[in-house]
Amino acid sequence: MSSAVSDPNPSNNSATVSVKVKPLPTCALPAGQTTMNGMVMAKYTNANGLFENFLFQANGVNYTVLTNFYDGTRPLTSIINLLCKPVTTVFIQSGNFVTVTGTVANEVLPGATDPTPVIHASVIQVPFLFDMAV
Repeated sequence: MSSAVSDPNPSNNSATVSVKVKPLPTCALPAGQTTMNGMVMAKYTNANGLFENFLFQANGVNYTVLTNFYDGTRPLTSIINLLCKPVTTVFIQSGNFVTVTGTVANEVLPGATDPTPVIHASVIQVPFLFDMAV
């Protein structure tokens, strides 16, 4: 902003605020599984148009993250926020940074002929602190 009128007291043009930041909790994750931080490269939906799996890049490797939300072939994935609280709405989008915990393998996915790195996710931690539905 600007003004044609000069400031009569320029010595009060700043302020100091002290803020105490509380560290985020450490979430309890399944023992014996791999946890990786990375970026969602693409999001996939199932035949019903519901969120199912996503392409995830961590440490320069592209993984297909199998969430098994709807097919029941493995334990269902839980999604938590940075406060370790479950979220009821899936906010995972391309470009999001997430943390994925699960078992890592090389598998031939349906429709493919070569093995690809896969994570069978058990927990996905999204960077959103709040969930409007909770």
